[in-house]
Amino acid sequence: MVYLFAQERQDYRDFAAGAVFYGLPGHPAFPVRLMSEIFQRCLELRVRDGQVGPCRIYDPCCGGGYLLVTLAFLHWPEVQAIYGSDMDVSALEVANRNLNLLNVEGIQQRIDHIESQIKLFDKPSHKDAYLSAQRLKTHLLQFLNDHSIAAHTFNANIITDELTGYFAKPIDLVITDIPYGNRSSWLGLPQDTLHEPSWYMLQSLLKILSAHSVVAIASNKQQKIAHDHYRRIDHFQIGKRRVVLFKPINLAG
Repeated sequence: MVYLFAQERQDYRDFAAGAVFYGLPGHPAFPVRLMSEIFQRCLELRVRDGQVGPCRIYDPCCGGGYLLVTLAFLHWPEVQAIYGSDMDVSALEVANRNLNLLNVEGIQQRIDHIESQIKLFDKPSHKDAYLSAQRLKTHLLQFLNDHSIAAHTFNANIITDELTGYFAKPIDLVITDIPYGNRSSWLGLPQDTLHEPSWYMLQSLLKILSAHSVVAIASNKQQKIAHDHYRRIDHFQIGKRRVVLFKPINLAG
């Protein structure tokens, strides 16, 4: 894969899962550079479509919220609100702790906790996490001079549950890393399944999108992501992940 936007390798140590950001056991964090590349490709498509201004972003398989909170810190000026849902209540508890880091009180609580860990254990990893947390707080204070980011989570199965009640207006971007492998799986699929699981997710998403929305889905290479009511506008792969970008068709603007 050729990176079109995140071309330079950067130091992402402040975003390490399990340091300042909370990790979800058994679920590896999404690669930060790839996440940034996906988001910037989505922004370019929105600009081509005449859409400007901060985006409302939704991850329907958010897990511990790592993708959303990292995206917010990396691209704050372009983000208006973030929404995350998952059918796993325990994962949403982790997501809420992560999204709480997007406000001053939350990041300070995290700093205080890391300080207490340093006093108890005096580990180098805790000291590194403390420095990362302080840097993130500095960035956060600068970001908040411009605007805050509203963060929302809710418990839902993207395959079976109704989504419209959670959104006052259409979502601009959907970015998600869908279940695959031994740690994550789809639940709630029809017994007479005729399509790939992702088809049912795309079907559910139609109700909360507009003609200007962009949907970006990361999956393993074996999954075929397609739906008759979407047009594929970009795709690429890196490592074990394939990323496909869609726009819905036959929807109102």
